[in-house]
Amino acid sequence: MHGRRPTISSTRGVVAAAHPLAAQAGASLLAQGGNAFDAAAATAAALNVVEPYMSGLAGQGLATCWVAAERRIKVLDFVPRVPQHFPLERFTRREDLARGPLAAGTPGNLAGWAELVRRHGKKSLGDAFVPAIALARDGFPLLDFAMEEINEHGPAIQRFPYGAEFSRNFEGDRYASAREPNRNVDLDSE
Repeated sequence: MHGRRPTISSTRGVVAAAHPLAAQAGASLLAQGGNAFDAAAATAAALNVVEPYMSGLAGQGLATCWVAAERRIKVLDFVPRVPQHFPLERFTRREDLARGPLAAGTPGNLAGWAELVRRHGKKSLGDAFVPAIALARDGFPLLDFAMEEINEHGPAIQRFPYGAEFSRNFEGDRYASAREPNRNVDLDSE
């Protein structure tokens, strides 16, 4: 490929995503008779599997959509509201907002994907999730970026309760048992 991406063309739609397997998941829905809304949900669900640190089921988001049947643009916002009596006083240090339980917001992505398919899709939500389920069940090769994220954030995860268990589940017993606390491990070199 000489360092260039291949030229891709289609008369039935194209899917772009941060990960090629997620784009493939969305394209699969298009090939099966789904529309762009089905493909968007399939792509997002697959990203949840292959890049959970960037695109998670428990995240928040929105979708800006051209609804051809209505000839207009719509925005579906799936960022849940902050409660009126949110306890702001609990945040005493800026670091509390970066990691840990106080940093988490209310998940909205799953509800957003479901609503996107319900309102405008041609397929069922279950159909849209089939490619993501297959990736989770059958496994997939990790890209270099994923390895960089694991190596960079592994030590921080180790400091939390169940950090070692997370590493064992995510990286495998081979790496978790050999890992010293707060030490980066290059999984490619072992």
